[in-house]
Order: sequence, then structure tokens, then C-alpha cells
Amino acid sequence: MSGFGFAMSRQVLVRTIVDRLLGWSGITSAKVSETILEMALEVGKCGQTERVFRTLCEDSELPEIRFLARPVVELLFHHVVMAGYTDVQTNSERDPMIDHVFPYRMLWTGPTQCLDHASIDRFVAKINDPIWQFVTPPNGWWCGCGVTPMIESEALSEPGINFIVSPEVALICVDWINHKPDCLSEDADEA
Repeated sequence: MSGFGFAMSRQVLVRTIVDRLLGWSGITSAKVSETILEMALEVGKCGQTERVFRTLCEDSELPEIRFLARPVVELLFHHVVMAGYTDVQTNSERDPMIDHVFPYRMLWTGPTQCLDHASIDRFVAKINDPIWQFVTPPNGWWCGCGVTPMIESEALSEPGINFIVSPEVALICVDWINHKPDCLSEDADEA
């Protein structure tokens, strides 16, 4: 499989998201990448909104950041904060005692259901199932999906316990990062 897979950590995912979005905007500066990453994570940690992040970008002393297109700023904020949140959530849930009590996880699609997870909404599997390394959100541009811990009796009563994630769906869930989001295409600029 191309893209991300078993070895891709959330930290590497976040950095790759920033580098790809900036690269598609013609920016390859490591300083800009690092500054954006720090700003987005700080705003996210403080529970502040995209508007605050956008204002920080507009007021940046770095012109490359000041003049980023709005869709790029929105994507940067959404995905850095989402991946950062997932990393914190996943690491805190990896406590052996919590894993013992909640040995299953259920994937659910968010309010803006992403196409990559639509076919596996309410998918349930054990926490140590390797498939989570492919399907844990975010797995698509604008992915707003999440993962909920479950006790065994709850998990076994869910219809999603019988879902099997096909290799094609797993590939979609890791290969999205290699494709420019529609909102950044030249056609979107003309609209």
C-alpha cells in the first residue's frame, strides 16, 4: 500500500499534511512549515477556533503565511488540530487498564461525513486490530470522523462488528494525502 500505513505515526501525519498543503501553495520553507504547525497546535490546545488561527496567519511576520489562501488556512487548521486530537486521544486510551475495560473501538462518521469512511461508518474492531493503523481518522480532506472506545458486550451487539474493511477501502484511507483537495484546484479558484 502506498501513502501511510503501519509505520506512520500521527506526528509524521501532521507534519506531512502541513508540508503537502504548503507545497501545493508553492511554499517549501521549513521555517514556514514549523511556524504553521506550532501556531495550529497551540490554537488547538487552547480550544480556540479556526478564526483565531486565521487571524494569526493574517498577522504573521512571515509573508508566505500572511498571504495563504483561505482554503489552505482552513485545511491546515482542521487537519492539524484533528490529527493532534486523535494522537492525544489514542495515546491516552492506550493505558493497559483502559484497553482491558474497553477492548474494542467503533469508528463513526462526523457531521460532515467523509467519503473515505462512509462505507465503514460504525465499524467495530478490537483495539489491537492492525486495521486501525489504516482507518483511524483523519483519513481524508475534511474528515470529521472519530473513534469511540467500547466494552466487549457493547461491541458484540453492534452490527459493525461484522464489517470487513476491504483492501480498497484501507488504501483509500491512507492514500488521500497524496491527492490535492478539490478546494485547492485551479477550477475552485475560478468559481
